[in-house]
Amino acid sequence: MALVEEGSDSTSLKSAPQRPPTVEADFIIHTGNVQRCNHLQAQLWSSTQLEVLTALKCTMQCWKKHFKHDFVMSREVIGHPKLMSPSLPGNPGAKRVNVKLFVLCEFEEGMVNKAVSAVERAVGFAGVDSLVIAFPERNVNRDSDAWKQLMSAWHEMQILHEYKLAHHLGVADVDINTITAINSNSKVPVHVCEVDALALKCNLPPQLRTFALEHSVRLIAHSDRDNPLPRIQLQRIMTKVIKNQSIFTPVGETVDAFPSPYPTEPIHVDWMPRWVARYTVVDTERSVIDSTGYAICARYMV
Repeated sequence: MALVEEGSDSTSLKSAPQRPPTVEADFIIHTGNVQRCNHLQAQLWSSTQLEVLTALKCTMQCWKKHFKHDFVMSREVIGHPKLMSPSLPGNPGAKRVNVKLFVLCEFEEGMVNKAVSAVERAVGFAGVDSLVIAFPERNVNRDSDAWKQLMSAWHEMQILHEYKLAHHLGVADVDINTITAINSNSKVPVHVCEVDALALKCNLPPQLRTFALEHSVRLIAHSDRDNPLPRIQLQRIMTKVIKNQSIFTPVGETVDAFPSPYPTEPIHVDWMPRWVARYTVVDTERSVIDSTGYAICARYMV
């Protein structure tokens, strides 16, 4: 990689060391089946955020042990080596995969497809039974700024439904007017609506019950309205993972690849959470949950 063009003054390189341009890319972390993780089995989680953070820490710490030397992180999927076995016992036709996608940034085209694909790689087969989208800590009601983002996401979800890769589509923490607006502006209506059990104090409004019965909407209570992966927490975890590493670069280069006097101190990396997809695999024949895990998408900026 040439840092100085022909004919330029080489002394400028000595006086002002050149750094590569800023690079940003997304990558996906798989926690694997958290039910089989020794650090998670005996815990009773008070929040989804605590579960996600603990699973992420365990995954990255275990992954780092397998890379004791200096490493290069790329856009490839990072999987927990002990928990990522996709093979599940029982009849595959009896498996039902339920996914909830938490969008943690501005929605971008392809985000839903990437999340479902990540879940499919984790569980080992294509298609999900239910796909619910949530925008934590954001108002996605009909007149909000996030309405266009919700509809963009719903368009991608519709395509998955048309290809029979997502049988039931849903939203979380929206009002009746928003559900009605989604149904009026899309081919596929809302099948599932998740409502905040804590906010409603376990008492569903009568009008919501009536609406759900009339429009065949399945109501599900949840308690994970908060952001499952705050940026500051992600930054702490990932900074600790790359601590004491001599180089971190997403472009496959090492310090030795750059001519002296390129600095040898670690490169600062900023991390931003993109989305978190929680999946649950249910064996309908045995009426048990086979596995629960997370696919976490983050963007690093070097």
